[in-house]
Amino acid sequence: MPGHPSFGPTRKSCTRCRLHKRKCDRAHPSCSLCSRCVEPAAYPTPPVPAVDEALRDPPVHEALTPFDIKTNIITRLSDTDPRKIMTIYSKTIHPWFSIFSQSTFYSQHAATWDAASVDFALLCFAIVLLDCSPQQLQGAYTLHSTHRSMYLMSKTWITVLEGAGWNSIDFVKARLLITLFEVSHGFDIAAYFSIANAIRAADALVVFQQQGISQSLAEQDIEEYRIMWWGIAILDRALLLAFYNGSKATCSGASISSISQATAVLDTLIDDIVERVAGLNRGSLEPEESSIPLFVIFLVYKAAAITTGRLQNGIKPEANLQRLRILRNSLAALAQRWLAGGENLC
Repeated sequence: MPGHPSFGPTRKSCTRCRLHKRKCDRAHPSCSLCSRCVEPAAYPTPPVPAVDEALRDPPVHEALTPFDIKTNIITRLSDTDPRKIMTIYSKTIHPWFSIFSQSTFYSQHAATWDAASVDFALLCFAIVLLDCSPQQLQGAYTLHSTHRSMYLMSKTWITVLEGAGWNSIDFVKARLLITLFEVSHGFDIAAYFSIANAIRAADALVVFQQQGISQSLAEQDIEEYRIMWWGIAILDRALLLAFYNGSKATCSGASISSISQATAVLDTLIDDIVERVAGLNRGSLEPEESSIPLFVIFLVYKAAAITTGRLQNGIKPEANLQRLRILRNSLAALAQRWLAGGENLC
């Protein structure tokens, strides 16, 4: 008589025991019944979960050339076209982060994916990514797994194109929009690296040319080059530098001679901020507020930090408590669009 198997049990009953409705000891490779029948045991294999083709990781060879990267990007944007993406940029990003000449953006770029270059395709992908809003999960807002996957793919494509020696104004602008995505959703360390790499890429547009900027760049690109640097300055100085090292007020030329006068000016400024964001206090964003500028978060955060300090020092407790409630609720509402709003709650 065959001995019992010495291997550990499996998680499910074998097919023979299931068929005879017999309790299986789930031994492996054969249970007791299969051993007595001198038959190999067959255990059911769990079904392989279906994978959305749009989210499936591409084979390694698909990420090795600019042409393959372009094809990969277009596959993920196949349900739209460049014109529609330009409209998204025009309505939701351009009013507060203008890194394109509006007329140039429509006239000089491809209207179809077939005519698009890889850097323009990446730029369109970055616009779509930045336009994505967080999802609410268990009472908190977080990035959708699809959007996180899109972000990681964009970082991979940038690295591969960079290694291939690819660089252009559109490529730098795509980098800036992805950096803006990182800042807006709290990827602070990644954004810190990304802005530095974007600056180097912008420098390289001229540094590795034999002629000056007016000769090395096409005449129609000069204005785009300047606007690109404005975007870099906004991200690097006005946002990242202020966030990490504290904002530094710009001298207006006026002289403030007393503490009471300075306090009155600060009170007016904070009250103005509170008044402007009071509409967000209702807890949810209206559709027209989906394009609210990211930079509002840092303005509200600074006002909330100052107000918190005043409360801790017992200065006008009732008035400052009311201000702080509005500011905190505004940050929570902004997290529905930019996750950095929730992370900056003080």
